[in-house]
Amino acid sequence: MSRHFLYNCSQPILDVKIAFCQGFGKQVDVSYIAKHYNMSKSKVDNQFYSVEVGDSTFTVLKRYQNLKPIGSGAQGIVCNAIMQIHF
Repeated sequence: MSRHFLYNCSQPILDVKIAFCQGFGKQVDVSYIAKHYNMSKSKVDNQFYSVEVGDSTFTVLKRYQNLKPIGSGAQGIVCNAIMQIHF
């Protein structure tokens, strides 16, 4: 993923594209994400939550709710989610 993709109006943003299905027995280290995208760990922790879908744990932005499996393969599970936007 290019660094340009992560910028919107000159502000770094995160999207679900960097929150991965953890089918390999480990969690996403949000401090790693914070360190590489110039955000505090507490700010990142407040934006993400973990949820189990089947036998995998997903760590996603809080705006993505109701994760449901829609497919699977050798690399893991694909989920559908509802994105909630608050204005």
